[in-house]
Amino acid sequence: MEARGELYEATAMHLLAFARTLSSSSELCEDAVAETFIEIFRGAGNYTPQKNAYPWMVGILRNKIKQLNAQVPTLITPQDELRAAVQSAADETQSDVHAAIANLEEAERFLVIGYYFFGYSLKELAAMRGISNATAGRKLKTAESHLHRFLS
Repeated sequence: MEARGELYEATAMHLLAFARTLSSSSELCEDAVAETFIEIFRGAGNYTPQKNAYPWMVGILRNKIKQLNAQVPTLITPQDELRAAVQSAADETQSDVHAAIANLEEAERFLVIGYYFFGYSLKELAAMRGISNATAGRKLKTAESHLHRFLS
């Protein structure tokens, strides 16, 4: 039993340092080293004394890290990946729409934003701009046409 304690004391920090080169998760590294020692102590009969013990221990540690990594749930599910792609497309579309609106003349931009984003009626927007309802309607149609061309 004392020999096991000495082996642990002599090699645990080295194995932990090596584990950290294989994984960025401190918790996983610590678990892998602990499980490595459990396996070493259980399988001490498999060790050939004529060989250097450290490479044997490192081999066990590598296998433990692989096993533990395989047990870690994937952080990105297919649904998460799809959601990210949809959000990315929405962000690109939003950027395109903003750019298209920015390219409109100021009067057209006023009508588009007031009508579509703030929900004002054409009559209300015409009154705000001091133009007729018919003129507001024509300008809004012209703006829609410009937006359609820009976004196509």
